[in-house]
Formats: sequence, structure tokens, C-alpha cells
Amino acid sequence: MPCASVYDLDTGKSFPLPVYGEVAHPTHSIADDGSLLVGGSSELRLYAPDGSGPLGIPVPGKYRSAAITRDGRKVLLLTDTTLFEIDRATLARREIYSSPDGTLREFTPSAQGERVLLLSGTDVFLL
Repeated sequence: MPCASVYDLDTGKSFPLPVYGEVAHPTHSIADDGSLLVGGSSELRLYAPDGSGPLGIPVPGKYRSAAITRDGRKVLLLTDTTLFEIDRATLARREIYSSPDGTLREFTPSAQGERVLLLSGTDVFLL
């Protein structure tokens, strides 16, 4: 299995990061505690700060992007039509916003993930 390495320049430690299947696009995000979220074609993979894991988070088909909040408590997942919030502890998925016309493009979470700026083809939403 192909493998990359993650190097923590603050501590000097490194750990292997196995690459599972095809990467759908360059989705990656890091929380303040060092937890790492990496996108894949059929799931998101969440690694603990020490490199253990990954915890697989299933995705509902094709997705545009994903990010872990700075505090590491939530993962946000964007498809063409829906923005989801996923609780890290329980993996419970909650729909934050849905647009049936499929024009959702990108999002930016606030520092704690409590608010989200969401861009569609013609509108900007503050959630």
C-alpha cells in the first residue's frame, strides 16, 4: 500500500500516512490539536494527532470539499446540493443547508465552526 509521511516540525516527530484508494481531490484540513482530515473517493479519513487511525467517515457519493473545524469537534462536508456537519465523537451527520438546484460551490467555517460562509452559483449565505 502506498504511504506518505506526516512530519510535525514543532515536535520533530513523524508518522506514516497510508494512502487508501484514489484521492477524489485535494481535500485536507488540520485541527489545532493536530488531527488531520484527508479526502478520498469513498470516505474521509481522520487521523489522530499521533497519527493513529484513520477513522473512516463515509461520504454520500461525490463531494466538493470537506474540512475539520479548528477545535476538531466537527467535520463539514459539502456536496453539490448539501452542506453537512458531522460530529467527530459520534459520526452523526446533520444537514445544515440544502439547495435542490445543485449550485453549492464552496464554504469557509468560522474558527470554532459555529458559523459558515457558504457560496453558491449566485448567492452568499452566512449560516
